[in-house]
Amino acid sequence: ARYGGDEFAAIIERMDRPMALERLEAFKKNLSKIRFVSHKKGELRITVSSGVAEATGEDTPDTIVERADEEMYKEKNAKKKSQT
Repeated sequence: ARYGGDEFAAIIERMDRPMALERLEAFKKNLSKIRFVSHKKGELRITVSSGVAEATGEDTPDTIVERADEEMYKEKNAKKKSQT
């Protein structure tokens, strides 16, 4: 589901953290193979930053989203640093 702006969220049952991370990496790899072209800007490079949070017994929806958000921003910041 669209969570806001350019952010999306997925809630997946019966998938542990390692499996989710594996699936995300496969998705990113496959997405990087697709060529996107804009009539105005030419070829576009699409990237994905992601965060995974596995629900625990004491979690609320907000704490799950918070943890996933923190991971996503860590990944985004690491990408920015590697580009400089």
